[in-house]
Amino acid sequence: MDGRNKMGTQLISPTKQKQWAWPAAANFTLGGAGTGFYLFIFLAGIFDNSNFVLNDPVPFGPIGLVLVGSGFLCLIIEAGRPLRSHYLLHHLRKAWISKEMLAFVFFVTAVILDYFYPQLLFKACAALSALFLMIAQGFILYASRAVPAWNVSIMPFFFLSSGFASGAALTLLLAALGRLVTGNGLGLLSLTCIFLNMIVWLFYLRWSNAVDFRSATEALRRPFMMFFIIVFGHAFPILMLLLLQIRAFSGTGAKLPGVFAMLSGLAIIIGVTAQKSGIVMSSGYLREINIKL
Repeated sequence: MDGRNKMGTQLISPTKQKQWAWPAAANFTLGGAGTGFYLFIFLAGIFDNSNFVLNDPVPFGPIGLVLVGSGFLCLIIEAGRPLRSHYLLHHLRKAWISKEMLAFVFFVTAVILDYFYPQLLFKACAALSALFLMIAQGFILYASRAVPAWNVSIMPFFFLSSGFASGAALTLLLAALGRLVTGNGLGLLSLTCIFLNMIVWLFYLRWSNAVDFRSATEALRRPFMMFFIIVFGHAFPILMLLLLQIRAFSGTGAKLPGVFAMLSGLAIIIGVTAQKSGIVMSSGYLREINIKL
């Protein structure tokens, strides 16, 4: 509600932005999962097989491409004019959404080329494009100065950590389905990714004591959301992955148990989805405005 105080100042209270809704949240979630998955598989392939970077395409690379492409499809649907989506490339110097679109074009091209003509150059281009796309999504929100819950410098780091956490989750699900041969390294790397994402999220929730930031992110600190994101989406998979590491080091088995991988992967995906949808749809309040009359 608008109001005036005794000093003749008109106050416009914080209002929720209406330009970005679930399609934007879907774009950030799917885009982060797709790029994080590609990078996770790419790095795992390098460490597990020294000949991988020259002789084989990135395993399951097209899955990452489909996920990122689905995210952009959601974004185009929200814009309402899909045939004009090429205009997103017209503001590369000023708009992070244009940089995101360019990274997407490079990512798609490099993944397709590597699939048919496996080369280190194509893999490196795809990996760098995926990394830049992931970070660009964070800067899209960070550049929104009118939204206090978005305009915080930790936002790009959150998108980076959540992307790798999502990638780890999808890799765990593939392992549970028997599509990947895994050892101790996958569980340890996944554990690191989800732990870092949890730490970055906790830092984000306490990033500022400013009234507008605290008010905008209040919904994210409610008991239900804290339990859903921190306990179920992070602590639970961390516990599962720790049990995996104990089992591996005790010598009872080095391979990833399917049930551990399945439960951990699903929990991480749900937790990251709740994080990004909460930031976009629950915390997207514009700053209050004081106008001296």
